[in-house]
Amino acid sequence: MGAQDQPAEDAKKGRGIDPSLGVALGVVAISFAPVFVEGIKPEELGPTGIALWRTALGGVALLVLAVARRERLRPTRAVLGFALLAGALFAGDLWVWHRAIHRVGGGLATLLGNVQVFWTGLVGAFVFHERSGKRLLAAVPLAVAGLALATGMLEGGASRADPVGLALGLSTSVFYATYLLAVRRAQRLPDRLGPVAQMTWTSFACAATCALLALVDGSRAWPTTTSAWALAAGLGVVGQGFGWVTIATFVPRVPVGRAGLLLLLQPAFSLVWAAWFFGRHLTALQTLGAVLTLAAIYVGSTARYPRSPAPAAPAD
Repeated sequence: MGAQDQPAEDAKKGRGIDPSLGVALGVVAISFAPVFVEGIKPEELGPTGIALWRTALGGVALLVLAVARRERLRPTRAVLGFALLAGALFAGDLWVWHRAIHRVGGGLATLLGNVQVFWTGLVGAFVFHERSGKRLLAAVPLAVAGLALATGMLEGGASRADPVGLALGLSTSVFYATYLLAVRRAQRLPDRLGPVAQMTWTSFACAATCALLALVDGSRAWPTTTSAWALAAGLGVVGQGFGWVTIATFVPRVPVGRAGLLLLLQPAFSLVWAAWFFGRHLTALQTLGAVLTLAAIYVGSTARYPRSPAPAAPAD
């Protein structure tokens, strides 16, 4: 998540790997995030606790990497402020997304979260007065039609998804869109940190926010089994660490259209993993809806903006 508008100097790292392959590796890594989340039983660790340990352990992994890359770690007041804001927004994103996963499954929850492309465009247009591309506007009705099919709204019986889960999934996209906008602003600061150092601070800010949320919502915040610890650690290192850093490094070096297509691997693979690991299969109409939604996300994410040349990172 947060791999948007990286400075060119940050993209020079990792030249030994083909950029498209690098993006694909990072996206496939984060596509496993809902598998880790869904694999942890609520009695072992609550959804807020999963977010807490994901970002805390992931933050430690990012800190080690930032030190190894010799990135500056001391933030200015402005950089720290944006890190705290981004961390709080990402905490809200994970709070609703993890609950959506438990209600509608990781595949559908991830697909819903990825419609952040449209919320980002709307907020950018109405709040920051950025011009929305025609491609983005044209993709909106396609996304609405695709989601209506993918969520089973046009079908009855067991194929219809939990309405609360759908609402949580769509809320994920709103939180993630605002998170991305905060990250975008932070990356334009003249005294910005390197990508790994910035994500380190954001991760720790998110973990602190999740700790406060756990006190409020009363969910289990301490893993009670070895498997819960292992899954939380895997989520932190693979999703929060490796996936984010890899995408942040290689996305700026890939053409916009190709990057947008590669980023669609995340919701697509999440749907595959949901069927493979948890037996969550889509009906024919839902599959068609998922394909239409992915097409709409691609069109929206590759729309050109005056100040946003890179497509938005996939959700979570």
